[in-house]
Amino acid sequence: MVIRKEKVLMHRPAPGHAIRIAPGVRTVLASNPGPMTYWGTNSYLLGEDEIAIVDPGPDDAAHRSALLQAASHGTVTHIIVTHAHGDHSAGAKALATLTGAPIYAFGGPKAGRRPTMKSLGDIGDIGGGEGVDHGFSPDIHVADKDRLCGAGWALDVVHLPGHFAGHIALKFGDLMMTGDHVMDWASSVVSPPDGHLGDFLASCHRLIAMAPKTCLTGHGAPIDDPGD
Repeated sequence: MVIRKEKVLMHRPAPGHAIRIAPGVRTVLASNPGPMTYWGTNSYLLGEDEIAIVDPGPDDAAHRSALLQAASHGTVTHIIVTHAHGDHSAGAKALATLTGAPIYAFGGPKAGRRPTMKSLGDIGDIGGGEGVDHGFSPDIHVADKDRLCGAGWALDVVHLPGHFAGHIALKFGDLMMTGDHVMDWASSVVSPPDGHLGDFLASCHRLIAMAPKTCLTGHGAPIDDPGD
């Protein structure tokens, strides 16, 4: 059962401290608050012996140290990135170097774009690019309905384009790690050529149909009533 957010995450937690929010799931907040990140990026850790780190966050030494400390009782086997915005992905490469774990993601920053969005992107700067991590490249590409497994945990990959063409969510039992697709404090940004409103709405309908009990978001508190 997810710990009620009025006890743990109603207010901004202290950055750098691991908080257990569900059985097998902990979160560590990065110290990168702002108008696009609210109180900062939520990184998630799953597992005890073999540990997956979801969204390692910005390229910040203090946050990286906090993640390594939180994972020090086990071995980091997976680094998973929901999408290539720098506040989620920029810390992945250094963390992979330190742990030896491969980076999993849908693809690079342009992966999954519709042809129209690709054409718009090729024109030049059209005002999109909400902090895109242009140098991001995963070691292992994942696709919709793939399953990632470690000791005591399994994650199902759900492709949810809209905020970002290559955006994925991760289903863990009745929990869904939704990255930036949905949040409890603001609506998601849909900015071409990285975002596509039609895809975003279709992804919302898909997420509703999957009926997760709780959405663990990239920024802000968990959503424990996502169907409302």
